[in-house]
Amino acid sequence: MTTSLTEVLDVRQIPGELRRRWFGSEELDLIVWCEDSGVPSAFQFCYDKPRSEHALTWKPDLGFLHSVVDDGDRSTWTLDKCLQG
Repeated sequence: MTTSLTEVLDVRQIPGELRRRWFGSEELDLIVWCEDSGVPSAFQFCYDKPRSEHALTWKPDLGFLHSVVDDGDRSTWTLDKCLQG
């Protein structure tokens, strides 16, 4: 199965935060935070959206974080694994 990501063009930008670019499909999302120059500064890759969504996040000051996404039906948030980068 091939999944193509399409850029979401009308992404809400939050004042004071880095510019966000969002790419998505039915099963995947990729959010990239970019410097003013366009250079990526952090990212979050979400997968298994229809089943049991997980997110792999990387930020330069924190390294990698792998987590389960709370879909609102669960009462707790669980952390799968944290890798220090």
